[in-house]
Amino acid sequence: MTDDSKGVDFERRLRDLREQAAVAPLPEEGLQPSSSPLPQDTSTASRGYYGQPLLKPPVWTWEVPAYFFVGGAAGAAAVIGAIARTTGSDPALVRDARWIAAAGAAASPPLLISDLGRPDRFLNMLRVFKIQSPMSVGAWTLVAFSNSAGAAAFADLVTRATRGRVRATLVGNAAEALSAATGLLLSTYTGVLLGATAIPVWSQ
Repeated sequence: MTDDSKGVDFERRLRDLREQAAVAPLPEEGLQPSSSPLPQDTSTASRGYYGQPLLKPPVWTWEVPAYFFVGGAAGAAAVIGAIARTTGSDPALVRDARWIAAAGAAASPPLLISDLGRPDRFLNMLRVFKIQSPMSVGAWTLVAFSNSAGAAAFADLVTRATRGRVRATLVGNAAEALSAATGLLLSTYTGVLLGATAIPVWSQ
Protein backbone atom coordinates (compact mmCIF):
# COMPACT_ATOMS: atom_id res chain seq x y z
CA MET A 1 0.00 0.00 0.00
CA THR A 2 1.43 3.35 -1.03
CA ASP A 3 1.67 6.39 1.20
CA ASP A 4 -1.13 8.06 -0.77
CA SER A 5 -3.53 5.16 -0.14
CA LYS A 6 -2.63 5.18 3.57
CA GLY A 7 -3.38 8.87 3.74
CA VAL A 8 -6.72 8.43 2.01
CA ASP A 9 -7.68 5.59 4.34
CA PHE A 10 -6.75 7.66 7.40
CA GLU A 11 -8.78 10.63 6.17
CA ARG A 12 -11.77 8.36 5.52
CA ARG A 13 -11.69 6.94 9.04
CA LEU A 14 -11.28 10.40 10.51
CA ARG A 15 -14.29 11.64 8.50
CA ASP A 16 -16.36 8.67 9.71
CA LEU A 17 -15.53 9.45 13.33
CA ARG A 18 -16.52 13.08 12.86
CA GLU A 19 -19.83 12.08 11.33
CA GLN A 20 -20.59 9.67 14.20
CA ALA A 21 -19.76 12.33 16.79
CA ALA A 22 -22.07 14.80 15.05
CA VAL A 23 -25.15 12.56 15.13
CA ALA A 24 -24.69 10.45 18.30
CA PRO A 25 -23.20 11.02 21.78
CA LEU A 26 -20.18 9.15 22.90
CA PRO A 27 -20.94 5.78 24.54
CA GLU A 28 -19.49 6.93 27.89
CA GLU A 29 -20.16 10.33 29.44
CA GLY A 30 -17.04 10.19 31.54
CA LEU A 31 -16.59 10.56 35.29
CA GLN A 32 -18.16 13.57 36.89
CA PRO A 33 -18.79 13.95 40.65
CA SER A 34 -22.13 15.24 41.83
CA SER A 35 -20.45 18.35 43.26
CA SER A 36 -19.04 19.38 39.86
CA PRO A 37 -20.03 22.92 38.81
CA LEU A 38 -20.35 21.85 35.17
CA PRO A 39 -23.83 21.23 33.72
CA GLN A 40 -24.69 17.57 33.87
CA ASP A 41 -27.47 15.09 33.41
CA THR A 42 -28.82 14.20 36.85
CA SER A 43 -29.52 10.64 35.71
CA THR A 44 -25.79 10.01 35.23
CA ALA A 45 -24.41 12.36 37.90
CA SER A 46 -23.93 9.56 40.39
CA ARG A 47 -22.20 7.27 37.91
CA GLY A 48 -18.60 6.58 38.79
CA TYR A 49 -15.94 4.00 38.08
CA TYR A 50 -17.64 0.78 36.92
CA GLY A 51 -20.97 2.05 38.19
CA GLN A 52 -19.65 2.89 41.66
CA PRO A 53 -20.08 6.49 42.92
CA LEU A 54 -16.94 8.57 43.19
CA LEU A 55 -17.90 9.79 46.67
CA LYS A 56 -19.53 7.87 49.48
CA PRO A 57 -23.11 8.91 50.26
CA PRO A 58 -23.74 10.66 53.59
CA VAL A 59 -24.16 8.13 56.40
CA TRP A 60 -25.13 10.53 59.16
CA THR A 61 -28.48 9.97 60.84
CA TRP A 62 -30.77 12.53 62.48
CA GLU A 63 -28.69 12.46 65.67
CA VAL A 64 -25.81 14.33 64.04
CA PRO A 65 -27.69 17.52 63.00
CA ALA A 66 -29.48 17.40 66.37
CA TYR A 67 -26.07 17.19 68.07
CA PHE A 68 -24.79 20.10 65.99
CA PHE A 69 -27.75 22.25 67.07
CA VAL A 70 -27.84 21.23 70.74
CA GLY A 71 -24.07 21.39 71.19
CA GLY A 72 -23.82 24.70 69.36
CA ALA A 73 -26.62 26.27 71.42
CA ALA A 74 -25.10 24.97 74.66
CA GLY A 75 -21.63 26.25 73.79
CA ALA A 76 -22.98 29.67 72.82
CA ALA A 77 -25.01 29.82 76.05
CA ALA A 78 -21.87 29.14 78.10
CA VAL A 79 -20.06 31.99 76.34
CA ILE A 80 -23.01 34.35 76.88
CA GLY A 81 -23.22 33.43 80.57
CA ALA A 82 -19.52 34.06 81.15
CA ILE A 83 -19.65 37.43 79.40
CA ALA A 84 -22.80 38.41 81.30
CA ARG A 85 -21.21 37.61 84.66
CA THR A 86 -17.97 39.41 83.79
CA THR A 87 -19.81 42.56 82.72
CA GLY A 88 -22.13 42.54 85.74
CA SER A 89 -25.32 41.83 83.84
CA ASP A 90 -28.56 40.49 85.28
CA PRO A 91 -27.81 37.47 87.55
CA ALA A 92 -30.90 35.74 86.13
CA LEU A 93 -29.29 35.82 82.68
CA VAL A 94 -26.13 34.26 84.05
CA ARG A 95 -28.12 31.54 85.83
CA ASP A 96 -30.29 30.73 82.81
CA ALA A 97 -27.27 30.61 80.50
CA ARG A 98 -25.50 28.19 82.84
CA TRP A 99 -28.47 25.86 82.95
CA ILE A 100 -29.02 25.97 79.18
CA ALA A 101 -25.34 25.07 78.74
CA ALA A 102 -25.65 22.25 81.27
CA ALA A 103 -28.80 20.87 79.61
CA GLY A 104 -27.11 20.87 76.21
CA ALA A 105 -24.00 19.32 77.71
CA ALA A 106 -26.11 16.50 79.12
CA ALA A 107 -27.96 15.89 75.85
CA SER A 108 -25.01 16.07 73.43
CA PRO A 109 -23.05 12.92 74.43
CA PRO A 110 -26.09 10.59 74.12
CA LEU A 111 -26.82 12.00 70.66
CA LEU A 112 -23.25 11.44 69.51
CA ILE A 113 -23.07 7.97 71.06
CA SER A 114 -26.40 7.04 69.47
CA ASP A 115 -25.05 7.98 66.03
CA LEU A 116 -21.87 5.97 66.62
CA GLY A 117 -23.95 2.94 67.55
CA ARG A 118 -21.98 1.74 70.59
CA PRO A 119 -20.64 3.60 73.64
CA ASP A 120 -17.23 1.96 73.29
CA ARG A 121 -16.72 3.74 69.96
CA PHE A 122 -16.97 7.07 71.74
CA LEU A 123 -14.56 5.87 74.44
CA ASN A 124 -12.12 4.70 71.77
CA MET A 125 -11.90 8.27 70.46
CA LEU A 126 -10.66 9.34 73.89
CA ARG A 127 -7.70 6.94 73.94
CA VAL A 128 -5.51 9.43 72.09
CA PHE A 129 -5.75 13.13 71.26
CA LYS A 130 -5.07 13.95 67.61
CA ILE A 131 -5.09 17.65 66.81
CA GLN A 132 -5.35 16.90 63.08
CA SER A 133 -8.63 15.01 63.56
CA PRO A 134 -11.81 17.10 63.97
CA MET A 135 -13.59 14.10 65.50
CA SER A 136 -10.86 13.59 68.11
CA VAL A 137 -10.78 17.29 69.00
CA GLY A 138 -14.57 17.35 69.15
CA ALA A 139 -14.81 14.33 71.44
CA TRP A 140 -12.31 15.73 73.92
CA THR A 141 -13.94 19.17 73.73
CA LEU A 142 -17.35 17.66 74.43
CA VAL A 143 -16.04 15.81 77.51
CA ALA A 144 -14.38 18.93 78.91
CA PHE A 145 -17.40 21.10 78.16
CA SER A 146 -19.92 18.65 79.64
CA ASN A 147 -18.05 18.38 82.93
CA SER A 148 -17.36 22.10 83.31
CA ALA A 149 -20.86 23.19 82.31
CA GLY A 150 -22.36 20.67 84.71
CA ALA A 151 -20.06 21.86 87.51
CA ALA A 152 -21.02 25.50 86.92
CA ALA A 153 -24.73 24.69 87.06
CA PHE A 154 -24.24 22.52 90.16
CA ALA A 155 -22.40 25.34 91.93
CA ASP A 156 -25.31 27.66 91.19
CA LEU A 157 -27.74 25.03 92.48
CA VAL A 158 -25.81 24.61 95.76
CA THR A 159 -25.71 28.37 96.35
CA ARG A 160 -29.44 28.79 95.76
CA ALA A 161 -30.46 25.63 97.65
CA THR A 162 -28.61 26.75 100.79
CA ARG A 163 -29.88 30.34 100.39
CA GLY A 164 -26.32 31.62 100.19
CA ARG A 165 -25.07 29.88 103.32
CA VAL A 166 -22.78 27.74 101.18
CA ARG A 167 -21.19 29.74 98.42
CA ALA A 168 -19.56 27.86 95.59
CA THR A 169 -18.68 31.04 93.76
CA LEU A 170 -15.02 30.23 93.16
CA VAL A 171 -15.74 26.76 91.85
CA GLY A 172 -18.70 27.96 89.82
CA ASN A 173 -16.82 30.82 88.20
CA ALA A 174 -13.82 28.64 87.38
CA ALA A 175 -16.06 25.98 85.84
CA GLU A 176 -17.95 28.67 83.97
CA ALA A 177 -14.74 30.05 82.47
CA LEU A 178 -13.69 26.57 81.32
CA SER A 179 -17.13 25.86 79.89
CA ALA A 180 -17.05 29.16 78.00
CA ALA A 181 -13.64 28.38 76.50
CA THR A 182 -14.58 24.86 75.47
CA GLY A 183 -18.10 25.99 74.49
CA LEU A 184 -16.66 28.45 72.01
CA LEU A 185 -14.76 25.58 70.40
CA LEU A 186 -17.75 23.24 70.61
CA SER A 187 -20.04 25.69 68.82
CA THR A 188 -17.59 26.25 65.94
CA TYR A 189 -15.67 23.02 65.36
CA THR A 190 -18.66 21.41 63.62
CA GLY A 191 -18.03 23.75 60.69
CA VAL A 192 -14.52 22.36 60.44
CA LEU A 193 -15.96 18.85 60.68
CA LEU A 194 -18.25 19.52 57.72
CA GLY A 195 -15.51 21.19 55.72
CA ALA A 196 -12.95 18.44 56.33
CA THR A 197 -15.16 15.51 55.42
CA ALA A 198 -14.99 13.76 52.06
CA ILE A 199 -18.80 13.87 51.90
CA PRO A 200 -19.94 17.08 50.17
CA VAL A 201 -23.00 17.67 52.39
CA TRP A 202 -23.33 21.26 51.20
CA SER A 203 -23.77 20.25 47.57
CA GLN A 204 -26.75 17.99 48.33
